[in-house]
Parts: sequence; structure tokens; C-alpha cells
Amino acid sequence: MKKVTSYLIALLSIVSLNALASDTGYTVELIIFEDTQSRYMFSEDWSFNDSRNKKAMGEVDNSAIIKRRKDKHFKMLDWKGAELADELEKLSSNSTYRVIYSQRWRQTGRSRDEVISIPIDTTPASADPAQAKAFITGQVKLIMSRYLHFNVDLEYHRNIVDQDTLEVASKVFPVISERRMRSREVHYIDHPLIGIIVLATPFDISDKKPAEVVKEYKTL
Repeated sequence: MKKVTSYLIALLSIVSLNALASDTGYTVELIIFEDTQSRYMFSEDWSFNDSRNKKAMGEVDNSAIIKRRKDKHFKMLDWKGAELADELEKLSSNSTYRVIYSQRWRQTGRSRDEVISIPIDTTPASADPAQAKAFITGQVKLIMSRYLHFNVDLEYHRNIVDQDTLEVASKVFPVISERRMRSREVHYIDHPLIGIIVLATPFDISDKKPAEVVKEYKTL
């Protein structure tokens, strides 16, 4: 009997969580920038970093990207009225940093099994890779489980000068992270070469006005 009761409690918890996710949407603001001075380029053993992260990445699952099309509340937004608009402007005007990606969108809160992915690809159209600026590829996910999480699965591409041969070579630096976060709070994901700023603001999508911001929100 105790096992049955425990199972029912667990089942109800899952149902409650899914119901909460389906009634909550998020406006997500994301800024990715690089350190133009490459001050920490040689601060780590990148060969170890590469092997460790490539193993963690495994195969990219594109099914989550397809699910995004089924989210009727998904919408790409401009930066008008964005909470991080000032931060984006300050970074864009600071010569020490270069913004390589900025995006703002609206989506439904999804559990880990139903999460949607936001693909990122700023690959330049330059015909000469040696002259191309740094760029980002990969995907990010906002996950609504017991806590809110932001998952980053990216690759930072840039040209570096070999210290021995002085030749320019293209190198890829994996950026893998999952951060537990609070809604309405600005979160910073650090990396020796790039910085990621993210903010998720919830809104109630159970009403007729899907853009109405939720006044109170508590993660389970």
C-alpha cells in the first residue's frame, strides 16, 4: 500500500509540474560576447577541455528544434523594451568586448522531456576563413523542471596565431554548461574566452492575453 501511495504522490507531482509548465511562458533575453583582447587564451590546457567537452556533447539531438514549431506561443522578438537593452548597448560600445550574438524570444515553459532548442549559428559568409571574425554555433535550451535551468551547448570558433609557427589556424572551443537559475534575475555564464548573459521573465499564458507578465512566480 505504501508503494502505491508513493507512486500516486510522484505521479501527481509530475502532473502538477507539467500543468504549471503549460501555463507559464517566458520571455528570454540572451547576449553572447567575446573578449577581443583574448587575455585568457593561453590560460588553460585546451586540449583537455576539447576532449572532455566533445565527449559530453555526443550527438546533437535536432528533435527538440522541431518541437519548437509546435509551440504556438513561440515568437522571436526585437530588443524594444528589453530588460537587457542597456547591457547590450554598453557591451556594443566597449572596445574590449564584441557582441557575437544577441536574441530575444518568447516561449512556453517546457519540462526536460518536452524542451525546445534555440539554434545559434553566426557563421560568417566570408570566403576566406583566415579573415573571418569569431563566431558561435550550437543551441541553447530553457528547461522548466523542479528548478529553472538554462542549458548551453555551443562551439566558439576563432582564428589564433600559433606561437611557434606564427601561422593563423582556426580553432574550436566547446562551451558546455547548464545553470540553475531564477526567473527575473540576470544570470552570467563565464568562460575564459566568452561571456553569456541570460534573463528569463515569466508570463501567464493561461489567460487570453498571453503577454501578461506573471506577478508572482515560485519554482517548485
